[in-house]
Amino acid sequence: MLLNLLSGQTALERKLYGLVIARLDGDRIRHTSYGEEVLSLIRKGIGGFLLQGGEKDEIRAFLTRARSHGDRPLLFASSVDNGMSAPMRGATHFPGPMAFAAAFGSDDPGAPLLITRALAAMAAEAADLGINIPLMPQFPQQNPAPPPEKNDERPLLQAALFDRLNCEYEAAFLNADLTPWRPEALARGGFLYSPCLSDQNDKPFIHALIREDDSAASFASCIAAEGDLLIGAGEPEALVGALAHAFETGLVTKERLDQAFLGVEALKVRIGREYPAAATPVDYERNSELAQEIAQKAVTLVKGRGRFMPVRDSDRLPLIYGGGEEHFLLSHLRYYVSQASHVKKPLPTHERPVVFLLFGGREKGKGEEIEFEKAEQMARSISPAIVVSFGSPWLLDRFKEAEILIAAYDPSPEAEEAVFRCITGERPFEGRLPVNSVLSEKERKRTAP
Repeated sequence: MLLNLLSGQTALERKLYGLVIARLDGDRIRHTSYGEEVLSLIRKGIGGFLLQGGEKDEIRAFLTRARSHGDRPLLFASSVDNGMSAPMRGATHFPGPMAFAAAFGSDDPGAPLLITRALAAMAAEAADLGINIPLMPQFPQQNPAPPPEKNDERPLLQAALFDRLNCEYEAAFLNADLTPWRPEALARGGFLYSPCLSDQNDKPFIHALIREDDSAASFASCIAAEGDLLIGAGEPEALVGALAHAFETGLVTKERLDQAFLGVEALKVRIGREYPAAATPVDYERNSELAQEIAQKAVTLVKGRGRFMPVRDSDRLPLIYGGGEEHFLLSHLRYYVSQASHVKKPLPTHERPVVFLLFGGREKGKGEEIEFEKAEQMARSISPAIVVSFGSPWLLDRFKEAEILIAAYDPSPEAEEAVFRCITGERPFEGRLPVNSVLSEKERKRTAP
């Protein structure tokens, strides 16, 4: 509990609570005891909540109830990397920013409008569920790949592409009367968020810090240095206690505390106490169709030779997958082919070509790395090999000797089915690789079908 500072300092306690955004476990709100804990934090003046887990209809109802319990507006934040599907169930699963970038960079003149519609749908779902602080994805500016060849314009094109996409994301949420927060990676770990406002001349000076693994004391020192809000992974009472201790010892001065508190309150005034209802009901079925079309347009043929594709006898196409078995088990692809096996226990592959489905991001665990090494060895001994990355496109760098390389960016059933349509010739490859690759532009053109 908060340290008992001095009599008559209840206002200070409420001020400290107002600088904390606590985690809200959506899977527990149906339990009366947990719901009462959350409402108790609201009565104490908590700044808001970061949503994680739960079912969308239950979350919507609970947030409506929560708004009626406080005497101040509340900030309800959520990551929107894949729309609202990551923090809660029942919302539309949109592809991630890398897939949006690949679709946005395609040669289809209708792609920008499709992106705009999909992002507007994503923002409408956030508004429908009661979110007022969407946490924007971190858009890559510099890629951890080898330097480009001389006269290669890819870095300039990628930077411009992601800058445009970032503006599209922000505009979509601003148009939905939400206040998106833009992330900036910190050298010592974590992210510093600042609000993107349509009226830049009246922008409150406010930064929110989110750091997953740090102690409450570290959060307090961040408030002293540069932050105004703490998005904490720990217990909110511990965070508030650390802030109180920092105030007692002089680490956080009264001036700094007042500056942070007034910045947060100014932002809340802009947002308003009452959250605007959506002008029209959200069409989740239509949003799902938009998300599937983005996933389809994002599929990128990084390297390929025409004589191997399209694959006509697709039901006899052997699939070998690795890096995330749970993703493949959720896919319908295993019903489309007669032979599918995990890379650790591959079935004999008498048919050719063989498709390697790889799931995994840039931060791989030891188990995933072992599976990728196994897949790399197998791909060298099989010709032709079709290698597909459902995650980081940089993963394809280690398979550059394979005949066909495909980037799909997102470990989802929608992305897997989109790849299968491209491989079998039902749909063309439309995506454009938005990141540096070991393959030069000249190599990709030379091997393209």
